[in-house]
Amino acid sequence: MSKEEINNSLQVADLIANYISDQITEPELQLLLAWIEELPENGIVFEKICNERNLNTVNLSFKAYDEDLALQKVKTRLGITHAEPPIGKLPKWIAAIAAVISLIVFTVYLFKNTAHLNNDKVNPTISSNVIEPGRNKATLILDNGKRITLSEAKKGVLIDAAQVKYSDGSKVSTFDKTTPMTISTPRGGTYQITLADGTRVWLNASSSLTYVPALTVNGERRVKLDGEAYFEVAKDKLHPFVVESTGQKVRVLGTHFNINAYSDEKDTKTTLVEGRIDVNNVILKPNQQSIMSDHSNRLEVKEVDPSLAIAWKEGEFKCRRESLESLLRKVARWYDVDVVYENETAKQQTFSGTLSRADDFQKVLKRIALTGEANFKIEGRKVIVIR
Repeated sequence: MSKEEINNSLQVADLIANYISDQITEPELQLLLAWIEELPENGIVFEKICNERNLNTVNLSFKAYDEDLALQKVKTRLGITHAEPPIGKLPKWIAAIAAVISLIVFTVYLFKNTAHLNNDKVNPTISSNVIEPGRNKATLILDNGKRITLSEAKKGVLIDAAQVKYSDGSKVSTFDKTTPMTISTPRGGTYQITLADGTRVWLNASSSLTYVPALTVNGERRVKLDGEAYFEVAKDKLHPFVVESTGQKVRVLGTHFNINAYSDEKDTKTTLVEGRIDVNNVILKPNQQSIMSDHSNRLEVKEVDPSLAIAWKEGEFKCRRESLESLLRKVARWYDVDVVYENETAKQQTFSGTLSRADDFQKVLKRIALTGEANFKIEGRKVIVIR
């Protein structure tokens, strides 16, 4: 192993420590993502390191540990004499983790000189049954009950005052502009909608958007959401844009935000990307998320990384210390599968990392299984979590 590779391993360790402590900068995040995507083994190691159970174990082990001594021992073992990386800004246990991670990341380079991982040993219970990822798929439901299956070959639809057109200009249907209509996606479906005012909506799987085509009613632009959608609202100071969803109303003049309001989620989450929004009379700023619990009327607001909430729109499952149960709910909607658990405790295992929504289902499960925290069995479109 060259000195350059050793030095790189320490740089990656520092980046991961910053990520874990939520102190990573955007340039550092891009460097870390580039490293993760460079080799499949890198992603495996990253996910293993970020597993909450592993972090808790290391945290307990290093509560009284001298981080300077820890790092010096690692550097001595690797034969490094240059100045220490800047770790003073990190909490003591994170600095200790950085030293441990240095050793773990060091082992990544050993993968280069070994045979490819034996996926059958990692996850022998995944069958050869191919389950494809979701795709453009939606139904337009008119007020008279008429249902129109929208083309999977089109990118989306445009709504004007009297008709629905595909984004390429071809006609879908005409209608009375004052009667409600709904665009609904099934499990395994997504669709883009441009409303009459120019507002763009990305509808996630198993979701629906209901609106009056003319959009403006009593001075407000109003829509109703069930499920999840990302909104880029056209600016109109005279006509506020209102989104009604489970337990809440979001009121904006023009901005970008995501609402997750699935009926099988315990909370309704609204995440602001830019601008400002009013959620039940509480103002959110960029990088904030409101959480409305289904068993109370209390609204909680917290600082978040908005890329986690909108990863689905960018074609990814992106999680940070997210429970297996939560992650698999997202996966199940996109791949149109059902998930059952042989062991209820498996639901609480936590994961961090990024998976592509373009991958076939088996590949997604294998990536999760490679963490060693879960294993699966597929029977038709049913997924059984066996560990």
